[in-house]
Amino acid sequence: MRSDQSIQQASKLSFPQVALRFLLDYPLGAKLRQHVEFYVTQLEYEYETGREAALDMLCAVFNSFPQVSAASGAHARACGLSFVSC
Repeated sequence: MRSDQSIQQASKLSFPQVALRFLLDYPLGAKLRQHVEFYVTQLEYEYETGREAALDMLCAVFNSFPQVSAASGAHARACGLSFVSC
């Protein structure tokens, strides 16, 4: 493997971790929804690898956030954000 390919591969592996830390640690407030919606729209990306990356990111986000209460879960389902465990 060429060195530029290994750097590219390493960046593919580290970016989701950095993005997840940002979503978890930075106080986004209402903007969190916009970030999650971005990854949801990427599920329609032209290339399968991009769709898989978006799905992996969404799984990481939903598995990393605290469990939602029943009332919040009902709100999420009403918004079409009902997910099973990844």
